[in-house]
Amino acid sequence: MSGDDKAAQIAYEEAAALYEAEHITLKEAAVLRAVARLEMKHKNYDKAHDILEKCRALYRENGDLLGEASCLSAIGSLRYIIRDIPNARKALMKAVYLYGKAGHHFAEAEALLYLARVEAVDQERGSYPRARTYYKHSIELYDFTQNEVMKNAVLEEYQNFLKRIGKED
Repeated sequence: MSGDDKAAQIAYEEAAALYEAEHITLKEAAVLRAVARLEMKHKNYDKAHDILEKCRALYRENGDLLGEASCLSAIGSLRYIIRDIPNARKALMKAVYLYGKAGHHFAEAEALLYLARVEAVDQERGSYPRARTYYKHSIELYDFTQNEVMKNAVLEEYQNFLKRIGKED
């Protein structure tokens, strides 16, 4: 809370080691997720990716669909940042599937938005038709969850995307 990322990271890593030693894997995963966020903040993407993969494995072995989906969403976002579009797509598609399976519509809508952005990156690496589909589905889910703020924000982003590619809906 004081903004000292270095001290926070040391404390998180110590906590993760203690949880690992005690085999308290869900708490270990939660703490590692915080470490990964700090690594991403400092643009240590390879290290953040490795930590997120470990988190994902811990959540998966515990059968925590939402935890695993959250890690996949973070991995997808990280891959998008470094423009690894195929792996961003793969991680986000898995996240969307798991959120849907768990019935977490808000998180599914968010992951669909990220997936739409991945597909909208350009026509060579992405797919504009898939981007349109993902934007629309995200908007529908935000409407379903009665989140008007996000629905309108995604709708505006979708309309800007359509203008950028010279299409009408």
